[in-house]
Amino acid sequence: MEYRLVTQFNFNNKKYQLLIDRKNKLFFLEVNPDNSFSYITDKELIMLHNLFRRVPHVMYFAKDKKSTPKILRIIPKVIAGGVLVPLTLVVLLNACNQFHSVYLDNYYEKHGSVQEEIQIDRDLSFEVVDSSEPLTIDTIIESEWLGYLNIYDMQYLDKALDYQSVTIDQINDRITNNPKISERFKALLKEYVQMVHQKYPNAELRVLYENLATLEVVECTKNELLLASLSTDSAGCYIRTENKIYVLEEYEYKKGTWEYQVIMHEFGHALRTGYWQKNDKQIRVQSQGSNFNITTTEEALNSLFTVSLFDYEEKDIAYQLQSNYYSIIVECLDNYTLEDYVNHSTSYFIKAIDEQLGYTNYASVIAQLIETQRNDFLSDRMEISQDQYRPIYEVICELFFTKYITPDMSYEEAKICTNILVERILYDVPVEYNIETSYFYDLLNEYCLEIGIAKELSK
Repeated sequence: MEYRLVTQFNFNNKKYQLLIDRKNKLFFLEVNPDNSFSYITDKELIMLHNLFRRVPHVMYFAKDKKSTPKILRIIPKVIAGGVLVPLTLVVLLNACNQFHSVYLDNYYEKHGSVQEEIQIDRDLSFEVVDSSEPLTIDTIIESEWLGYLNIYDMQYLDKALDYQSVTIDQINDRITNNPKISERFKALLKEYVQMVHQKYPNAELRVLYENLATLEVVECTKNELLLASLSTDSAGCYIRTENKIYVLEEYEYKKGTWEYQVIMHEFGHALRTGYWQKNDKQIRVQSQGSNFNITTTEEALNSLFTVSLFDYEEKDIAYQLQSNYYSIIVECLDNYTLEDYVNHSTSYFIKAIDEQLGYTNYASVIAQLIETQRNDFLSDRMEISQDQYRPIYEVICELFFTKYITPDMSYEEAKICTNILVERILYDVPVEYNIETSYFYDLLNEYCLEIGIAKELSK
């Protein structure tokens, strides 16, 4: 396995190294007094994972380009029951459940030592079918006994706040008076607020206003950002439990640059995500809920919302292929706009797709398939056949063809529309995705036949 060193740290009178692999999974080694290294126990692994476990909102700088940092090649192992063994799911579960060491001894006596096997996933782990149970839109979850209030839809924000609205002047005053934000980022924040207000006048701004009371913008080095985000490709991140935005100190963040988009994207997380305490109750405002929780969808929507604010066209965005998909989908929906991204949950967006296409609960499966396709591209342990991603193209084509291809068009005109669609989907997408472009034209031929457009013969 290949790992990148993140940092060294002291914990419980021991020194450890924190390592991260290309899928952002963590591993740890103990640093001995002579600076040599030792594997840790399974219990230490669980303890250290809990120490570093948190869920930051991360924007990936490299997007869909595989990074090639300096790496350390080791086989991840832990000491379980006094025996040094490769780290496997069985070992991890044993540690989590705190099985007695006798059980582990018996396990290895029965099964022998565990050898690391690289298993390639070639099939989907879920069925790509519509469900008979409709998707429930995430709105609000409240527990008086446990003392928390989770808000996914902004129409329920009044349950957490005792004021109905906030003005731009109030927001700007809070930005001005926040000592944790440098002057250059104060100017950018005010610019962001003004863009949101002008483009989406009904977008909810109270969450951002609450965050601005304590929001900190941390300008850091690449190593410091790596430690904050726990992602090897991060250009910036917002950690809601800290209410901190981490960005690289080396950039000027001028309009039109990639880093300008990065900081605006992270402001978008502070606009949409809140985490604070009020009246002995934990308030959590977020777009993802228990009924739909796919990070790729939320990140892509935030990226689309961000670039929609600019007074220039910006097609080079984070989560490039996935954002290309969702850009077309949002454009073709009659019942959803990017203002809804701010005011409603991501499940509201998914439900809007189902409603327009007449499905019960199919869009959530397509979103899962879109995320799987990205994981397939990034992982060396997935090789899903390209035809299994066809349902993505079918949904996109159904929406796009219905909106732009009409019975009075010629086949050549319909084909030009499809060329535009394919070009938009493939924009700045690595060829390693191996998008099956010919299938879009197969779908075009079926659609033309359905609505009565005759395919012209070659002259």
